[in-house]
Amino acid sequence: ASFVVLGAWLARRRRLPALRSVLATCFALVVVSGCGSKGGGSGPSGGNPDGGSLSCGTGQTSCASGCVDLTSSDQNCGACGRACTSGFACVGASCAFSTDNPFVRTVTPPAFGGSPSPALEITGQGFKPGAIVRVSGIGATQEKPLDVVSATSARLAAGGIDLTGAALGTGELRVLNPGRYVSNAVPLSLVEALRVGSVVPASLRQDATTAQSMQLLGVGFVQGATVSLVVNGVEQQLTPVYKGPGEIDVTLPPPSGLPIGQHQLRVVNPGGAAASPAAFSITEGTPVVAAVDVGPSSPCVVASATFSGSLTGSYLYPTSVVRVSGGSIVDSPLTTSCLFGTDALGQCVNGKLRVAADLSQVSGPFAVTVWNPGSPSPLTGAAPAPISVQLSCP
Repeated sequence: ASFVVLGAWLARRRRLPALRSVLATCFALVVVSGCGSKGGGSGPSGGNPDGGSLSCGTGQTSCASGCVDLTSSDQNCGACGRACTSGFACVGASCAFSTDNPFVRTVTPPAFGGSPSPALEITGQGFKPGAIVRVSGIGATQEKPLDVVSATSARLAAGGIDLTGAALGTGELRVLNPGRYVSNAVPLSLVEALRVGSVVPASLRQDATTAQSMQLLGVGFVQGATVSLVVNGVEQQLTPVYKGPGEIDVTLPPPSGLPIGQHQLRVVNPGGAAASPAAFSITEGTPVVAAVDVGPSSPCVVASATFSGSLTGSYLYPTSVVRVSGGSIVDSPLTTSCLFGTDALGQCVNGKLRVAADLSQVSGPFAVTVWNPGSPSPLTGAAPAPISVQLSCP
């Protein structure tokens, strides 16, 4: 107060201009420092005014009174400590005069493709029993009854929107309480029907031992869509990366742990609209031959009318073919099969292939190679030592 009186006196007397300027500055600082908003919050991200820090759930903020929703808390509206005046309510993070008009915060899904329309989940404030929903800008303007779950949640059943003659684009959705009290509008979009056109790459080799990235290309993808991998009827959720309505990227587990054959990727948009499953394949890996067993004197075998032995290695399959080369023989196929059948991944159990051949007319060393199906050329793996066909073995 003394600063104010002294400043006024000096102004009247018009003396000591320099001192008068200094005192005016001090007076301004005193006034400014005495003003401020309760709680010191600067917006919806304001923290606990008392310096505390709580671990709050999604949509909640730590304030002095605990975890609150800044969009609907009358005592913390838009920021911690920012209270609404009596007669006003916090709606959408702003203090508004309390009425029977509802407030719509979200609609899920915000976009969908094709008919029938999916179930719509609506969140907000002030929903009352008997409320209806109005949809406009997607086909004809229409009003449909809502299933009001609570004052903050409502649901429109699947097929609730008539899409006859509807064109692709974005319209709006509003909720009307009894008495025709209308809410704010939120966007609602009709997009192309959900469809996966292709998977890139369309196939992966089983000898890949790290996680693999894949692209799903199509139409009608919506933010929040889920993608699952289906292997032999067992569904596994993947983590999708939404790139836009025409692309979703996913990371598959290492193909070395997936069976040989065709598998499916399933895309479901929020609201339950699902695309037809998209197929991709796990194909044979490059064979690795660890050993050749042709009998007690391996790798020597006595020339005879017939011969039977085995190869041991990895990525050996029923489709694998053992070929030999030596002398005038080039890549001659031997009769090949899995020695003990196949395992859950489609490989030969214990990595063992049975081979048989007619050796009555041959002699000399023969290089052994395993060929697996591959594109554009077969995948090959050589044995560590050749087979030696002789009249007698040491």
